[in-house]
Amino acid sequence: MNEGKVEFRRTVLNVPMTVTPLKFKIWLRNEAEQIQNACSESCFAIIKLFLPMRVRLAFQRKELDEFLQDIPNTFPNIHWVDVVQVENSLSEEEMAVIRELEQEKVEELSKSVSEFLRAQPAKK
Repeated sequence: MNEGKVEFRRTVLNVPMTVTPLKFKIWLRNEAEQIQNACSESCFAIIKLFLPMRVRLAFQRKELDEFLQDIPNTFPNIHWVDVVQVENSLSEEEMAVIRELEQEKVEELSKSVSEFLRAQPAKK
């Protein structure tokens, strides 16, 4: 890993209406694999998943939790999946606003980490 240089990535996923509860796990695993493949070695990725109730209610809570926890165990650059339950899949307009807000969070986090690293004493 590049010492002191970390790339932060927050990916917003919205389960499409075309993804049925039966296809959900395959869909999310494919999305996670694409995120992992796009990451550099020094990437710290977080998935923010907007999960419609039609999909959420198809799973027992424990089954869903175990599956979601397996994503970071399988894909080393993805550190967690943040789930937001929604009534229905989000519109493109809603997703655009959310992506913009998430990008602002990434920029703030990157700035904070850079400032922290600059303030650290040099290693001997």
